[in-house]
Amino acid sequence: MDREDRRRFFVIGSAILEVVTPVFRHKLENNYTNHGVGCLRDYLNSQPVVHTLFHLRHRYMTCCKDNGNCRSNSTLPINYCQWELLYTENPGSGQHYCYCKHTAKSVQLEDLDITLAGLILLNCCTLGPAEQQAIKMLRQYKNDYLSHNTKCGITKPEYDALWPHLTNFVLQLDPSRQDELVRIKNRPMDESLCTKYFIDLLDVHKQLDQIAITVQELDSTFQTLSTTVHGLNTSLQGIGWNIHGSFQGVNTTLQGIQTSINTEKVEKTIDTGDCTLARLCGSGDSIFYTDESYVLYHYSHSNNQISGVKLSLEVSDMTVLKDGSVYVICENESVQHVSSDGKMYKQVTTKGLASLGSYSGMNYNPVQGKLVITDVDTITVFNEC
Repeated sequence: MDREDRRRFFVIGSAILEVVTPVFRHKLENNYTNHGVGCLRDYLNSQPVVHTLFHLRHRYMTCCKDNGNCRSNSTLPINYCQWELLYTENPGSGQHYCYCKHTAKSVQLEDLDITLAGLILLNCCTLGPAEQQAIKMLRQYKNDYLSHNTKCGITKPEYDALWPHLTNFVLQLDPSRQDELVRIKNRPMDESLCTKYFIDLLDVHKQLDQIAITVQELDSTFQTLSTTVHGLNTSLQGIGWNIHGSFQGVNTTLQGIQTSINTEKVEKTIDTGDCTLARLCGSGDSIFYTDESYVLYHYSHSNNQISGVKLSLEVSDMTVLKDGSVYVICENESVQHVSSDGKMYKQVTTKGLASLGSYSGMNYNPVQGKLVITDVDTITVFNEC
């Protein structure tokens, strides 16, 4: 993806965030105010709405009221994060569990992204056929071209085919947005804003809700590492995803690590001796890996040598930095900085990194110069100085 591909991504992302999302919010607001409801929280608390949304998050539930309209959907469009944004549970008497136990939070229209605003519009509001189609397609465009686009780029053929349809559906919903769309189409590239939009548009919730993930690309060094990862934590990387957890399929017979140039020819097999691989990462000339001991091993492609450094505690996660050195999270929640040759290390004392939570993960994106830390329900991004 070149700079022009990235600019086209920026234009489409800007249209979705700066035009489509406000249009969805405004249409939702008009819908409930036209029915005499004063604010979004009151609308979410209304019985038909909370009942409908409840069954878009919960399957196989029969409610104590209006049970003739209970549904068990084959898919659950509302994820945990979205449900917790909208509602809080009020434990009461009885053992039944239904929508009556939930009360809307003080959520504002600005808290709703295009996905959630569109979902409420399509399932809870009265819309004409053309409006429904426009909302469905605009949400689909966001998913198809932005939410899973880890390359942060859109090719010219894709853009040329998409833009007329996107603008047409926007103007169906709000004809007054023509000038905004023209402005966005002609805007110059803004790298910092593009980076922000890229992170905002990635479908983080869906990634974090997955139970098992098959690794497609771990690093440019391992272009065809076919491994099923059974770890449950994921951390956001600017141009992809880094999986951490327990690798249960990387040559557990102690035969070594295989790296490939393509899917047909194996470049080399590295004998890891008695090391049962638990975690690994790599970049450039180096591969770092560890087993269940305190030792972090380093393999150099250039000299075909393996060395090891003994850390204070076991490794829970690690990521390679731009200079080839490694940040390592140890079991005592400290972060250690290991040299690129894998021979020396020292504890990181940077504010926010000196001590992390028990379930923290990390990943460094060399393209954007950002270090991303995950801890249960939070994502923290550090900019490289």
